[in-house]
Amino acid sequence: MERKIVQDVVPREKRTIRAITKEPKKAVPVERETFEYENVPPRHVRPPRQKKSLISKAVLSSIIIVSVIILAFAFSLVYASATIKITPKTEEVTVSGTYTAKKEAKATELQYEVMTLSKQRGEVVVATNGDHVETKARGTVTLYNAYSSAPQQLVVNTRLENTKGQIYRTDKAVTIPGYKTVDGRVVPGTVDVGVVASEPGSAYNLSTSHLIGDLKITAFKGDIKYEGFYARLKTDISGGYIGISKIIPPQVAETAKKKMREQLAADIVAEAKSQIPEGFVMFEDAFVIEYTSLPNTQKTTQEVILNEKATLYGVMFKKDTLNKHLASKELARFAKGKVVPEGIEDLQMDIQNEGTFNPKNGSAVTFAMKGSYKLVGTFPEDELKNKLKGTSVKDIGTVLSQYGTITSADVILRPFWKKTFPLREDRITIEKLL
Repeated sequence: MERKIVQDVVPREKRTIRAITKEPKKAVPVERETFEYENVPPRHVRPPRQKKSLISKAVLSSIIIVSVIILAFAFSLVYASATIKITPKTEEVTVSGTYTAKKEAKATELQYEVMTLSKQRGEVVVATNGDHVETKARGTVTLYNAYSSAPQQLVVNTRLENTKGQIYRTDKAVTIPGYKTVDGRVVPGTVDVGVVASEPGSAYNLSTSHLIGDLKITAFKGDIKYEGFYARLKTDISGGYIGISKIIPPQVAETAKKKMREQLAADIVAEAKSQIPEGFVMFEDAFVIEYTSLPNTQKTTQEVILNEKATLYGVMFKKDTLNKHLASKELARFAKGKVVPEGIEDLQMDIQNEGTFNPKNGSAVTFAMKGSYKLVGTFPEDELKNKLKGTSVKDIGTVLSQYGTITSADVILRPFWKKTFPLREDRITIEKLL
């Protein structure tokens, strides 16, 4: 039997998914045709939209210009200002003549008014012993009537009592005027009177610097009048002393008195000048000073205070009133508007009747006056500003012609393109050029 030969058979490898390996695909070359363009028009490419860009820029520029114009207009409304430099009309006045003034003057006469001031001063001097003396304090008080609108008479030696129970007597009979009602307020009637302490001694000396309260009228105690009448110190009450008198050598006393009066004169004149009311003028040396020797005051056992009082009566004029008498011709050149007499206080006044004139008595004064000053036109600034606001610059002449006291005017407007004055008065400044 034929033997079959079985050959080793290697079985075919079984292929699985894992056994399969991915082989990279080989790129297949693609043959591209190349062309050469000859005389072929280029492909059409749309150019940038320049026209639209130009329009945008034009619009933006217009907006900017309009904005600038609006801002400039707003700026001109809010910050606009004007300065007007005005040269007022002036006239030179030359004075050289003799005039007469009265305290009680008629409408056509020159009137003066009186300023009254008082000052006291003391000087310590060494004294020698003299005899035993007893002196009573003296001074001046102001009596008040806040009780009735009717006047009240007081006899001489009317007793006044202070808060310490000390008594002072009036040195003359007086009448206290009744009170007045001003704006619903009671203004007491007043009168000054001298008083003397009822007893000698320094205990009765009183000073105006001490707050001692009011003095009351003893006779009214227990009556409703007691609270309505009272007195207050007008000057110190001094001179009360008990002891050895002090003798002051005449030469020492005279030297001290002269020194005090010179100092009092300088002080009181300086004070008078500082108290001249607005619109008034008081010329150099146009015053009278009266001196009074007051009672001496004991300081120590060997020192005495000499006391002097000075009272100034000064002649004052209202500037407008004096100006009308001195510059009647020049004033006539101002057709309308008010004027101010600049420098009228620099005129020289020389009283001609010094021997008989005393402003204290209100007598007439005759004086020579010389010098020069200016009349300067004025105008109501607020009224002028009100008329100028919103007005065109070209119409300023029409506005200024309403005032006869203005010679010329220069205008500066800000911003420079403005042609009208601001609408607000506080944005208009007026400067006077003299």
